Amino acid sequence: MTKRTRKLWAGIGAVTVVSLGVTPHADAQSTAPTVASPNSSALSAAKAGEAYLTDGGPKDTRVRVARDSLLLRGHLRVARELADLGRWQEALAHVTQMSGKLYGRLDRYITQHKSPTFLAELTALGAALTAEDLARAQREAAAVAGKLDAHDRFFERFMIGAAKTSFTAKAIAEVIEAARGDYVASLDGARFVKPFAYQEGRGFIGHTEHVITRDADAFRRSNASAFAELTRALGALKAAWPSAVPPDTPVLTAAEVAQRAAMVKALLARFF
Repeated sequence: MTKRTRKLWAGIGAVTVVSLGVTPHADAQSTAPTVASPNSSALSAAKAGEAYLTDGGPKDTRVRVARDSLLLRGHLRVARELADLGRWQEALAHVTQMSGKLYGRLDRYITQHKSPTFLAELTALGAALTAEDLARAQREAAAVAGKLDAHDRFFERFMIGAAKTSFTAKAIAEVIEAARGDYVASLDGARFVKPFAYQEGRGFIGHTEHVITRDADAFRRSNASAFAELTRALGALKAAWPSAVPPDTPVLTAAEVAQRAAMVKALLARFF
């Protein structure tokens, strides 16, 4: 186990970025066709925000892998919402982000350790969204979620030396910061100008809430009073994203979101 752990975390900081429609290895290319490309407006939207792709990520690669999994799930969450609303190109832009840059960040570890892959499932989801087939998109999204579950279970074996809640809290803190940055990027004064960035933040916060609720017992055992404060603070932050489509008028200013995000991160630090 120790040898495998050293192998996994060798070369911290190296990131492989996969451009849209290009798979990183020949065997992946033979089994998974390229994801259908959204139109130019969706691609432009996908360029908004994304600070988490250029910040270098957490120094502890275990936290980085956990963070990137949370980010993937945030995109999947909001893509499902947008598909339900019939906003196909917007949903596809989030799947494009998943299959390209975010999958590329994890591909090094997936390939090295032969952990569960999910590029083929993302490809199928992209095709369903392109076809504007809701029932099919729902099935494919569920398949992606199942593969992400397997991916997370595989990499949990390396989260040793601290409680699982410590790794989870550290990864969530990174996601909270990504959501805060996306909210700032989505605004121009008192109006939303980058819906993709806003939607990213909504997905990230929504999935964060899901994880904290799912792991509530473990968090309470670690620090019950901090957990109670954390759930209240997260609820206050979540208010900034009332719907999958940005409202005409922001519920919170960028400064208010920054203040509330800082509170959530401070409470998460009590679980580190």
